[in-house]
Amino acid sequence: MEGRGFWRGLVLFFLLLGLLLGGYYGLAWWRLNLQRGTYVGLVFLEGPINSQKARDFIELLQRAREDPRVGVVLVRINSPGGGVAPSQEIYRAIMNMRGEKRVVASLGSVGASGGYYVASAAQEIYADPGTITGSIGVIFTYPQLQELLKKVGVGKVVVKSGEFKDIASPFRSPTPEEKAILQGVVNDIYQQFVGDIARARGMKVERVKALADGRIFTGRQAQKLGLVDGLMTQEEVIGYVSSKVLKVKGRPRVLVLRREGNWRDLFRRARGLLNALLSKTSKISTWEVE
Repeated sequence: MEGRGFWRGLVLFFLLLGLLLGGYYGLAWWRLNLQRGTYVGLVFLEGPINSQKARDFIELLQRAREDPRVGVVLVRINSPGGGVAPSQEIYRAIMNMRGEKRVVASLGSVGASGGYYVASAAQEIYADPGTITGSIGVIFTYPQLQELLKKVGVGKVVVKSGEFKDIASPFRSPTPEEKAILQGVVNDIYQQFVGDIARARGMKVERVKALADGRIFTGRQAQKLGLVDGLMTQEEVIGYVSSKVLKVKGRPRVLVLRREGNWRDLFRRARGLLNALLSKTSKISTWEVE
């Protein structure tokens, strides 16, 4: 009798546990369905664009993509641009997302060069009237140190496997052939930049080229030129997206996506900062979308 009572109690315990878990997950599922597609997922892109920032941003973008609560992703950009490849990676990530969720860009103080490159991938772009944007173009820079080295009596010996292996050397002037090679690379990246903006914005390439001479615009000028779709603050964009796109009544629901803070993440960021500082002291040339 005691044995049967024990087993009855155990069965009853697991039955109650199952009912509790079922009720809990059922309630969670019900709440999720009520919230599905009603949130604005807010992702920030701030400062110069580099490889680490691109990886972090794309990771947050993927989280927004997979979260069923997020109906629209708002990309808040405050960046003067940066590396070519990182900017292109973010651009492609946003373009790939457009088929699943609406992406809207909001430009802060500056959304120029690579910052605008990234923003152009969104279905809509909004800026403040005084936002600095545009600066569509490419620049390649490297220092010339030969005159300084002559003054201090320092020389350099180069042994190379090919004629152009030390192209862009800071220790000598470039040859006409080297200038032509570098200009060809700049021109090709420029064509990619212009073509991507035209494709994403639904503009003719010739129209984008007319604006892509490196000049900057205010948000108000950019709206008149068709580079942005309207003038709104970040909060106004959130309100517009929530009420007009997601059809949410009352206060907007915003899900801010940030990287979780932990010791591993802190160590990774410290290592990235150290690498960046070391690269600044040793790097002799920079490629930037400007």
